[in-house]
Amino acid sequence: MCTAFSEGFLTNVLNPKVSMFYLSAFPQFISTNEGAMNAYALVTAHSIVNFMWYSAMVFMLSRIKNLQTMLSLRSGQIQ
Repeated sequence: MCTAFSEGFLTNVLNPKVSMFYLSAFPQFISTNEGAMNAYALVTAHSIVNFMWYSAMVFMLSRIKNLQTMLSLRSGQIQ
């Protein structure tokens, strides 16, 4: 599970689409007279939501894979 998490994290961090999303979408939600702290807060909130979503996906998919392997072992398909 750690390997899958690491691969997913690196894929998301090194993806240029992510930085383009931040550069294009977030300025629309912050007015010019607001400080940089609001931008940092918005990016932090979005990062936390992404982290939780991808962690949940990795956890659920690894559980499904483990369950499938266990069922295959019980039925004698894998020796």
